[in-house]
Amino acid sequence: MRRTVEMGGRMNRIVAFHSNPAAARHEFSTVIPEAASLDVVDSLDALVRVEADLILADTAGAPPNEIMDRVPGRPVILVVPAEAVGAALARGAWGWTARPLDSETLKSMVAHALAEINLRRELKTARAALEVENEFRGKVVKTIAHDLQNALMGILGFAQLAQMSDDMAEKDHNMEDVVRSARIMREMMENVATFARLTTMEDQRREVSVASTAREIAGALKDHNTHVSLEAVEGDAQVYMDPRHLKQILVQVLQNAARYSTQGSVRVAVQARDDEALVSVEDQGMGIPAEFQERLFEPFYRAKRNDTSEIPGAGLGLSIASTLVERRGGRIWVESERGKGTRVYFTVPMNGGAR
Repeated sequence: MRRTVEMGGRMNRIVAFHSNPAAARHEFSTVIPEAASLDVVDSLDALVRVEADLILADTAGAPPNEIMDRVPGRPVILVVPAEAVGAALARGAWGWTARPLDSETLKSMVAHALAEINLRRELKTARAALEVENEFRGKVVKTIAHDLQNALMGILGFAQLAQMSDDMAEKDHNMEDVVRSARIMREMMENVATFARLTTMEDQRREVSVASTAREIAGALKDHNTHVSLEAVEGDAQVYMDPRHLKQILVQVLQNAARYSTQGSVRVAVQARDDEALVSVEDQGMGIPAEFQERLFEPFYRAKRNDTSEIPGAGLGLSIASTLVERRGGRIWVESERGKGTRVYFTVPMNGGAR
């Protein structure tokens, strides 16, 4: 048998074990804090199965040692006859109270036990968050070190080849590779710096043209040997936001598209609809398998694929774009199929959106 008394607020769950559930409900409900619920069970099997923050166990239903053996390691306050106090403590109970029951004493014990339980839970949550943060920081350092080392090795290697060669054409070719590797390194460092200051970036909003900004970015991508064309759908879209943020979003999405497009073009479409601007960036690259798409906007995530292992990047671009879009109250998502290119969509509210 099981009964529940909801006490309101965020619930700590207290379970009472008692041979007489009706009596337990009457006896224990007065000692339960408002931010807690009370369930009553009348068998040890039920007690073992039920989840509880704190157990109140009346030893009239079973001996203290049997109760504690069935729920080892769980927080238990025992209600025992005076002569059984020693046995209760020996079995690891958090506390005990002897009959005849003093409600005020038990109420104080329950409150102190729940305070300790909640503190332990908060510490566990904080420790888990710290472990995740430390793991993330370790991943950040490892990823940055690896990618910067690759770019630096490229610079050193091509510079040494240029030094050793007497052929001016070969020297020029090697120096072009040096410049390209240096640009990759600079881009990675800029992305790391942008990612680090995302939460503190200034926000100076004004009306800005999405299409004009996209044209500006597209023109700068000629260095990627990919033709970027712009298609304005239903005219331009004017949004009210910091132009630097819009430029950063478009830079990251377009650079990503250009980087993974070895042929064909990258097409940008801008559409004003209702109260938001819809932008799509479509490439004719290798496409993204479905199993990788969910994590594309995570920082430092790069899909482990043989066909992309030589493509440089720290895995920050789409994460930066996603953060800036969502700060404006917009959305960003991807549609892709392996071998058929990728289309990244994002929306930006034309009234400026959220902070």
